[in-house]
Amino acid sequence: MRRVIVELTRTALRVVVCDGTPPRLRVQKFLVEPVSGPPYAEVLRSVLATLPTGGTQLIGVIPREQTITRLLKLPSTKPEELAQMVALTGRAQLPYPPDQALVDFHIIEQEGGMSLVQLVACHRDQLNRHLTVWRQLGLEPVVATPSSWGLLAWYQRLGRSPAVQEPVMIVNVDADRTDLALIRGDRLVFSRSLSQGARALEATPEAVGAVAQELEQSFASLRKELPAMETRSLLLTGLGPLAQWKDALEQRLQRPVTVTPSQGTLRVTEPLPSGASPVVALGLAMAALPSLVNLLPPEVRQAQRHRLRLREFMVTGVLLVAALLLGAGLLSASVSRQAHLNTTTIQAVKDLEALTQQTERQEREIAIIQAVQDSRRGTAIMLAELFRLTGQEILFESVVFEGSRRELVVRGNAPETRQVLDYLRQLKQSDTWDQVELRYSARRGTTASARTDFEIVLHQEAHHGPARASSP
Repeated sequence: MRRVIVELTRTALRVVVCDGTPPRLRVQKFLVEPVSGPPYAEVLRSVLATLPTGGTQLIGVIPREQTITRLLKLPSTKPEELAQMVALTGRAQLPYPPDQALVDFHIIEQEGGMSLVQLVACHRDQLNRHLTVWRQLGLEPVVATPSSWGLLAWYQRLGRSPAVQEPVMIVNVDADRTDLALIRGDRLVFSRSLSQGARALEATPEAVGAVAQELEQSFASLRKELPAMETRSLLLTGLGPLAQWKDALEQRLQRPVTVTPSQGTLRVTEPLPSGASPVVALGLAMAALPSLVNLLPPEVRQAQRHRLRLREFMVTGVLLVAALLLGAGLLSASVSRQAHLNTTTIQAVKDLEALTQQTERQEREIAIIQAVQDSRRGTAIMLAELFRLTGQEILFESVVFEGSRRELVVRGNAPETRQVLDYLRQLKQSDTWDQVELRYSARRGTTASARTDFEIVLHQEAHHGPARASSP
């Protein structure tokens, strides 16, 4: 299967065409064209002019700086329930209107019935800008994924080695940006994009110090969100004098540093351009599509599923026509076998009818199961109602769901005790919970910066049924 990877950065349009699979991956074309704005059609047409048609997968790359990530701890380990919770609670943490947010999520770890997931989001207008460019290829993307997922796939195939200790921070220095990605196992835990790339860093005498400072800020941010996640080593790749930075970074950051060429041990037939890091493109050329975060709009994904079903029906139709033609040939060749062939055809129709009936029964059973599963959305709706009633003055420290007691335990603080009492009154007015209890409240701090800590327990009886969000 041929893959075309298209990435539109701030300064260039990149198109990579490859086929085959590792270790026989073959890069047919790697084009980097400087751009200052649309149109891109001429550049794209020149790339595709020599390619055979058909059998092509288009993977669209969104630069990491055009996406937002958030860490969420959710009370479930089932993907379908996590998707509902992310849709209900995750969008509330984004600076976009809900209808303009395109989201997907990536599970980092699961333990004790809880899941730590990374929400990944992009503004719809930003994605539409990329879609316009991709569609000028005459192809629909099968995936639209952030560039940091190319780093993860590259590390899994080309970067991992016994010298690298995990969790490892990947540093990919590109022409106009530097991407950072913290990886543990096969999970992308943290990612960030710096506006400085090889061109800016090579022109700066203090380049190593600038990179080290950005890495220290990333370590501090990571410790704040995940105190138990400590970076054990660094892996440098991409452009620039990376080997010259190794000792200085090790001395300042007190972590081992490994320098790995962008293409690793992979042999490519097409010379790679010297002005761009191929790490993201090579990673996505080798990636398993289901493992990638996908930010395509829901309507595009639905259209893809429809086209896939249509192709399956067409293949089935062709096979059926072929079977009928074969049957006609046999009938014309041997009249004596006509009765047997008629019987076979009738039986095939009966089998098809039985299969259709079985499919209809399965669809009805799926609908029943879905109705049962919908009742489990109560937990997600409880969380959505809690976040809806929480004002900006209320700061959460933790929200814990106690499944055995059907309780939400909310710990946080507010500037004034009055605000805590107002918040408690709003929670009691909601019919989502059977009981709301202020377990404690305490004033702390000096007069100028005093805040009121509180712990509130929201209880729902087992017979309550699915939670319902009250009207505002």
